Amino acid sequence: MINLQHDNSSRREQRLDLSIVPGKNLGWFRLGTSVWDIINFLREQSRIIPSVDLKYTDESPILTDLFLSLPANGINMRFDGPTQRLKSIEVNDFSKLRLTYQDSEVSSSKAAPTFLSIYKIFGPTYPGELDKTKNEYTLNYPGVSFVFPIPKEHISLFISSTDLPLELPDGTSPLLSRLHTYHGANFRNVTVPPLLRNANPENMGSNGDLGEVESVVAELKRGITVNFLARNNSSPISVEILLNVTTPQDLIVDIGSPLRIFYKEEDKMRIHSEDIGVNSTEDGETASNNTLSNGVENHIQEGVARLEVLGEDDDIESTSTQAGNNYVTSEMKIDKISELIGPPSGRPLIFNRGAGGQNPFGPTELSGYDGAVFE
Repeated sequence: MINLQHDNSSRREQRLDLSIVPGKNLGWFRLGTSVWDIINFLREQSRIIPSVDLKYTDESPILTDLFLSLPANGINMRFDGPTQRLKSIEVNDFSKLRLTYQDSEVSSSKAAPTFLSIYKIFGPTYPGELDKTKNEYTLNYPGVSFVFPIPKEHISLFISSTDLPLELPDGTSPLLSRLHTYHGANFRNVTVPPLLRNANPENMGSNGDLGEVESVVAELKRGITVNFLARNNSSPISVEILLNVTTPQDLIVDIGSPLRIFYKEEDKMRIHSEDIGVNSTEDGETASNNTLSNGVENHIQEGVARLEVLGEDDDIESTSTQAGNNYVTSEMKIDKISELIGPPSGRPLIFNRGAGGQNPFGPTELSGYDGAVFE
């Protein structure tokens, strides 16, 4: 787990004010948004969101789900491992939030979220699910579920009954303990939503003026093609980034200004260029907008396509590399890559990005090919 703690010395306590759109978003947090866009947004909200925890599996960080928690705000987010896109949101502390649905208050300092109030706001639905082992009752609507604890002395009343526990025998109504909004059949079986073809009204999770990136294809020795989703009934747009042709100015005109810029001061791999047949390769100090310029000819020298592992440095979306008629994707292991395009040129190089023990995954291997290096 990684904790991203902000300096909150000047922060005043404030409830987040979020609207519930079942199956789509909770306030700013839209299902389908990449973990990079969420974290980049949270960096700008440190006054009201002071702490962020990233949780992942050390053994298989790419293939298993990862979790982002806002402990001071009572929110947990679940991301798909391979795509790193948000697929469910959980709220577990309603004292820290003001939640609304359409024009009604679901939870606030003046309104407690009870079974009865939830049912009145969201309307009729099918009988829910009773978990006898946890003494919990789940009320389900399309794209949103509400979990209520049932006192042990009353649980038997609902085991064989289809009645909703609107009120308990003591006259109280169960108090909401968790809210889940998600894409999928239910909050236990969530899936990644499709990419949106419309602009995001909150301006979070969009990639410049061109909208959502559908795919990124790198062609060895030629460059990178970024394919954007068709939006608002327009035709799909593809932008080519060509090695030794495209300039930084071309990039800004074509795809807009980058969210962040990283400067690569030296090429630590150049000493190996004659052995592995390439002139310039990734060394881990590369640009978040996936390109490097040489500062002299002012042309793009290198394209970097990364599926970022949380706990390392920066970011990027899923990509593929074209070699002949074969496509190498960001989820493949080196054995599969070797089957498609042949063995690498020589032994892999060892690269340790986490000086001082900051990288929990240890060193990586760089396997070189003519025109590419795979980390």
